[in-house]
Amino acid sequence: MMLGGQGQQSLCFCVEYASACHLPLKETPLLLRLEGSDIQFPATLSVLRYNGGRRIYGGWRGLVSQAGMEAGDICLVELVDRSSERLTMTVYLICKSEMQL
Repeated sequence: MMLGGQGQQSLCFCVEYASACHLPLKETPLLLRLEGSDIQFPATLSVLRYNGGRRIYGGWRGLVSQAGMEAGDICLVELVDRSSERLTMTVYLICKSEMQL
């Protein structure tokens, strides 16, 4: 995954992760949920033409802003529902500032 902080407008997944999670091979509506929050962010999952990976855009920037993500934070993404035409993913955030190194 590539995450560049608050200026980042999308989140990219490598093709290996996308394949392991059986992410769709076509543009798909997506609902992002930030763990511990009731706020939901409508987004889109698309296929990267140059390498077959996937990219979340549209709602990602709002989630990053709302969560106060910063460079160095760890972001875990769990696919929690694929039963409808829209996927649902929960995003878990581990803040670098809260880690004991």
